[in-house]
Amino acid sequence: MIRIGIADDQSLIRQGLRRVFSMAPGIEVVLEVTNAFDLLNQLDDNLCDVIVLDISMPGPGLSETLTRLQRQYPEAGVLVLSMHPEEHYALRALREGAKGYMHKDVNPEELVGAVHRIASGGRYVTPKLGELLVQGLDRDEEIPRYTELSNREFEVLRLVGSGLSSAEIAQRLSISPKTVGTYRSRIREKLGLATTAEMIRYAIREGLAE
Repeated sequence: MIRIGIADDQSLIRQGLRRVFSMAPGIEVVLEVTNAFDLLNQLDDNLCDVIVLDISMPGPGLSETLTRLQRQYPEAGVLVLSMHPEEHYALRALREGAKGYMHKDVNPEELVGAVHRIASGGRYVTPKLGELLVQGLDRDEEIPRYTELSNREFEVLRLVGSGLSSAEIAQRLSISPKTVGTYRSRIREKLGLATTAEMIRYAIREGLAE
């Protein structure tokens, strides 16, 4: 039996995933949480073979969550399920320890297949992500400047672009508002952006905002 954990703050998504897995033989949902904090706190009592993880839910951020999962629960394979396209997050997520990355419009059969593959110790790569991995983002194309950001800077840029204040970002990522201000300054410097409004426009234009 494959033990599944679902971590997503959207009730409809959780219900849909639970329904898909309930109809798949050999799969059991043993954990369902709405944020990364609860996921990390409850895994000891609900060990999972595969964790289906959303990018945008409250918690310490994708990078830190993946790092902590890999360190504390290396036996649990993480499948990132996101509304964001592969070129924005997938390579970063795989580098941080995820075993797969899928868009939320995936069909149920492909999702179940990915879970089985990850549970057996493998990785799951969509055809589109496979192209990115093989081509290395195609050296002939312009590589987005946001790829120069650290994982934490990337998270802050995404949340700024989503309209969150420094206080809200600090609460979401469990860091201080002063630290958020430091990250914002670094982001503006690296991307050549002068104001918060420019950061928001940049994040929206690149498809990074929630």
